[in-house]
Amino acid sequence: MRAWAESFPDTQATIHVSDKGWTDNEIGVHWLRDTFDLYTKSRTTGSHQLLILDGHGSHVSPEFIEYTEHHNIVPLCLPSHSTHHLQLLDVGLFSPLAKAYKKQVRETTMYSTVNVTKCQFLELLYEARLEAYTAANIAGAWRGAGLIPFNPTSVISKVQPISPSAILLDSHGNKVSIVASTSATATSIDNLVAEIRQCEQSSSALDDLLNQLRDLALTAIHDHDVHSEQSKEIIEQRKKKWMTSRKTCKEARVLTIAEMNADKEAKETQETIERAAKEHSKALYGKVTFAKLVWKEFKMSTDVFT
Repeated sequence: MRAWAESFPDTQATIHVSDKGWTDNEIGVHWLRDTFDLYTKSRTTGSHQLLILDGHGSHVSPEFIEYTEHHNIVPLCLPSHSTHHLQLLDVGLFSPLAKAYKKQVRETTMYSTVNVTKCQFLELLYEARLEAYTAANIAGAWRGAGLIPFNPTSVISKVQPISPSAILLDSHGNKVSIVASTSATATSIDNLVAEIRQCEQSSSALDDLLNQLRDLALTAIHDHDVHSEQSKEIIEQRKKKWMTSRKTCKEARVLTIAEMNADKEAKETQETIERAAKEHSKALYGKVTFAKLVWKEFKMSTDVFT
């Protein structure tokens, strides 16, 4: 641990270890008390501190929550599956840190270092943090998360809701549901049909509208065919993969209790026969080996066999 501390000269950093190599409830409380509260309490504006974090188990343990209540800290857990849009480290800092660390590793490997030790990792990480955690990147993370300046649209615009199916009417007045992927094309076709029905213009204008309708319809049909072929190919590939990986099974059949007992007895009989044959073969092999040894050690004439 002392060597690790010397490899990471940041005096405000803390290093914790665990049996499994992952953070746990105890480490979470240590971080809250000895890092977050220690270095942010003096900068608090007002009576409470706001702590924004994800919903990891170590952030919602009883000890963690109890500490926040007794020290005027308000923990705000981000919604599930949203940290890539809302968490500052994910939005603007982890990517520059990863690039800076890879750069440090490349420069180190140029001098014949193959394996990065724990101490070397901390040294490289320290240099990478200095390069990545700049004021510009930190400000960019707050801006990217829509917090400072406050701009919820910057996040909401990245989350596209699933478009509902378009409901159109066919020539007989029946409702036709079009999936979201083709709803724009279907709506365009429906609008063109409405214009054609109300058209009182010259035949050339009517021809133009009909040509547009024809192109849109053909495009929709083409897209449908392409998607169908792709779906078929995917299904065939999965079927081939399943056929090659599945185990061969015997034909299923229904057995009565008597048949099950008969099969059991037959199996036991077969095992007994195989066991006896194996023991006989082993004994015979021993006799042959002994005979060879006797023949080699004692000089005998072949007359003994006549």
